[in-house]
Amino acid sequence: MPLTIGTLNLWGRWADWPGRIAALEAAWPDPGPDVLLLQEVRCDGLGDQADEVGDALGYGERISIEGHRTDDGREGIAIVSRVPLLDCHDELLPTSEPARRILVARVEIDGDAVSIACGHTVAVPEDVRAEQVRALLARDEDPLVLGADLNEVPDRVGPLIEKAGLHDALGRDEVATWPMCRQTFGEAWRSQIGRAPHFSLEQRRLDYLLTRGMEVLDAGVEPLRADDGTYASDHALVWATASPLRSGPGDGASRAASGRSPTSFAATSRAPRGAGG
Repeated sequence: MPLTIGTLNLWGRWADWPGRIAALEAAWPDPGPDVLLLQEVRCDGLGDQADEVGDALGYGERISIEGHRTDDGREGIAIVSRVPLLDCHDELLPTSEPARRILVARVEIDGDAVSIACGHTVAVPEDVRAEQVRALLARDEDPLVLGADLNEVPDRVGPLIEKAGLHDALGRDEVATWPMCRQTFGEAWRSQIGRAPHFSLEQRRLDYLLTRGMEVLDAGVEPLRADDGTYASDHALVWATASPLRSGPGDGASRAASGRSPTSFAATSRAPRGAGG
């Protein structure tokens, strides 16, 4: 039985979170991923966003870890799932301030154990980001699905992915996954920080689902935009449906190796609608 996995940077409580979680429910694909990897998940006096998302979308299994503390709570990463999550643990990524971690679990697919990993690198400084990307890509589980916001574009991270023996579910497609709406992001940044963003808001792809030892059957990007124009996050959902390869260890970790030509991403995804408005 194939498993559908998604990765989504939730954007914490920036902008209008009640409106955004309503948009998440309204725009969520049916039935949606079996396992959802989340970044920028807040846990504070207002609640735990992993629980809020799990309740809204029907994910009973939930694990989360703290990335760093703030004055009014903590922020980190989480995995929510409709299938049991086994052997859950976290690992520290190379030093950054605040700290970043990777969250790891295992799921069973028709008797096969598949490792699931969720991560989020820093955006700056660039040398620390590069070190964290290398650490994430150095994972050696097989089969493996790694979902992460790498804060890097495919042209730059693609060769590293291939060198690590991992396979990008979307190939080198550069469809934008951030920011979904530049106006909303800019307004939220000014409201929270007190000034305009000091970095480019050029739309680009930062989010990845990477596999080893899996046959990717389908993959795509969902902007998660409700009918009223509200985006659920500043990032899009990246998803993939995959099954463990039945060949021997290490002899065919990609679709090409399993005799399947790569799926045309343009045929299985939607470009963001109205992004940058």
